[in-house]
Amino acid sequence: MIGFMRIYVYMMIFIALTHSQLYAEITGSVTTVVGYFSNVLRDSTKIDDTQSQTSLSLIFEGNRGTIFYNGYLEAYQTVNERNIHVHQIGYLYERELRDDRGFIEAGGSVNFQIDQPENDIYDSNEIELYVSTKYYLRDNWMLRGSYAFDRASYPNFPTADFTENRLFAQSNYFFATRTTLRLQSVMGWSNQVLSLMDSIATQGSAGVRWQNSVRIAQSIFTKTGVSLEWTNYYTKSTEDVYVGAFLDSRYTYTGNRISLMLTRRFVPNMTGRLSYTASWLDYLSDAPDQFDEKRRDDIQTISLYFSRSFDNIPLLVFLNLSTRENQSNDALFEYRSNLCTLGASWNF
Repeated sequence: MIGFMRIYVYMMIFIALTHSQLYAEITGSVTTVVGYFSNVLRDSTKIDDTQSQTSLSLIFEGNRGTIFYNGYLEAYQTVNERNIHVHQIGYLYERELRDDRGFIEAGGSVNFQIDQPENDIYDSNEIELYVSTKYYLRDNWMLRGSYAFDRASYPNFPTADFTENRLFAQSNYFFATRTTLRLQSVMGWSNQVLSLMDSIATQGSAGVRWQNSVRIAQSIFTKTGVSLEWTNYYTKSTEDVYVGAFLDSRYTYTGNRISLMLTRRFVPNMTGRLSYTASWLDYLSDAPDQFDEKRRDDIQTISLYFSRSFDNIPLLVFLNLSTRENQSNDALFEYRSNLCTLGASWNF
């Protein structure tokens, strides 16, 4: 697996060196974010902490495709054993369809996550390959679809290795009333369902996940819009599993989520968003504190976000405030958490 990733990276470097036209345009951004978290681990330990994150994105664009790099370093003051850095390098090729009503895109990426020595079991190598398309059936009706293959390995924790396939379909219809209706469906199947309890890992078998959502967005004033989204999660696993808080899996629960968002543009370069999300999740495993009762989480989140860009410099500054409360029949996941982050992004 690691050897295949190295071949993939070398292949992209070879493409870059032998096709100088890829460098016809180079763009990117540098982003830094600082924040304060109450209950940073989002569990019953209730540890407060500050976090800083610095990220770099580079895009090498040309007529034979695009090579991109994304990476970030995340550091904590108190729980510094959770400090990590993540790197992604990828290649994509996009081609317009003959009638100019859409495109088809294919590409892939490799991802590396490096943790502190105390948590090196979470060091991971991941490769993703995908193909996607977008097509306008009519000027007010857009369709999207994709297939993705994902393979991840944990050199220090082989039990967690997994392979996943995902199918994605989306329909967007734009009404004359400035209303947008979006229907979306994602189906995934994986050969791995991970369990992590008391530092003892066990491997389950295959799981299937089907996620469907309906979103309605409406412009209610010149500079104001509102959206409402409902999402259903259905998961089927051949074996009950329990997943710890640090390494979670989409294949461990079923449930529903409702999101309401209000967006307002105050001045030409300033935007605000107020959102509320409620989730009801039923896990496939027994909650340890309840023995024969399945774990259930009821989560509510309220977020307030502001961003400001500038005409004369390529700078974006943003502020995010949020509060999250989880009511669970598993005492470990009964918590309330607040966060405040301030960030800036410079494009070049």
